[in-house]
This record gives sequence, C-alpha cells and structure tokens, in this order.
Amino acid sequence: MMIADAFPPELIQKPAYPWAERISESQAIEAIENAEKGIGKYLALMKQFEDVDVSSDMKFQVAYKGFYRVRQKSEAWYQDYFGLMQECRSKKPEFAEILEELRLRLGSNRCEASFSSKLVATLNPDRPVWDRYVLQNLGLKWPSRKSDDKHQHAVTLYASMRQNLESFLTTVTAHRWIGLFNERVVGSDRISDMKKLDFILWQVRP
Repeated sequence: MMIADAFPPELIQKPAYPWAERISESQAIEAIENAEKGIGKYLALMKQFEDVDVSSDMKFQVAYKGFYRVRQKSEAWYQDYFGLMQECRSKKPEFAEILEELRLRLGSNRCEASFSSKLVATLNPDRPVWDRYVLQNLGLKWPSRKSDDKHQHAVTLYASMRQNLESFLTTVTAHRWIGLFNERVVGSDRISDMKKLDFILWQVRP
C-alpha cells in the first residue's frame, strides 16, 4: 500500500477547502516535478544554515538571496536582516515578532511581511512562507501598502494563512499530496510538511 493511500480515520470528516479542490492530483504532481530544482536548492540552503554564522557567511547569504529572491536591498538592510536571523537561530520567534523587529531595525515604516515570513520559516520550517502565489491560491489579498495599519493587517493575514494551512494539513487531500511528494523527492524526510505544501502551492498559478 502506498503512503498516499493510508489515512487515519479521524481525517475523513474535515471542512472543505475550496482552494484545494481546484487543484487536481495531476496538477499537484506537476507542481512537485516542476519544483525539483528549487527543492534541491532549499535542501542545500538548510544544510548551510545548520553549519555557519549566517550574519557573516557570504555563501549562505548569496544562496538565501537567490532562493528567496531577496533583491535590490542596501548593505545595511542585509546586515540587519541576517544579523537578526543569527540572533534568533536558537529560538523560534513568531511572525509578528520578526515583522516588528525588522521595522524597528530598518528605521522605516516598510512592512516586510514576505521577508519576515521567510526568516521565520528558516528558523522554524513548520511555519508558512508569505508568497503572492500562496496567498492567491488561498483567496487572500495582500494588504494595501498605503494602509496606516498595514503591519497589523499583515499579522492578521499571516495568522489566517497559517491557520488555514495547518488545518488543511490534517485532511485526506493534504496527506495524499504529501505522499505524492515523498514518493518523488529524494531527501523529503528533511523537509517539513508545511514546506512541502508551500512548494506545491508556489508552483500552482491561480
């Protein structure tokens, strides 16, 4: 019996997830196959993360910026960002904490929601990444950059995304997708279920 076919009985009665129902099994398989190169980069990146001081290791920083598409930032921005990552590596800070700490360190009112989530997910792979394709798949809208309380909007939206994805991971459909991922990806045992779901949703364009 394949992994994807074995489901605990408690998974049978779960609320519907309309966004997931729009993604067929063949689309999920295609997404996993298309993510192969990115998965390899992610595994290498996380191995580097275990072994280096990320605040000063340029190879890690280059790999991280390439994988997560962190571009066109100042040197001061990178110093603050990777410095914070190094400081927090023995902890598991939540999204709201990192979002606020980056706002304070960067000295601006910019809402670095996406990059905050990527830092959090690096420290704790059981947390989701804020990505426009993931948000679109879930039917969630990015808060307006002009909003006076965009930081609070971002915290609320991230909490909604996290709750939705964590709940979905207990469903039959999610277990099937995770099983398909595990069957096709070497090193899948080193990737959290949340990150596996992230790879699938990132590849599926709404």
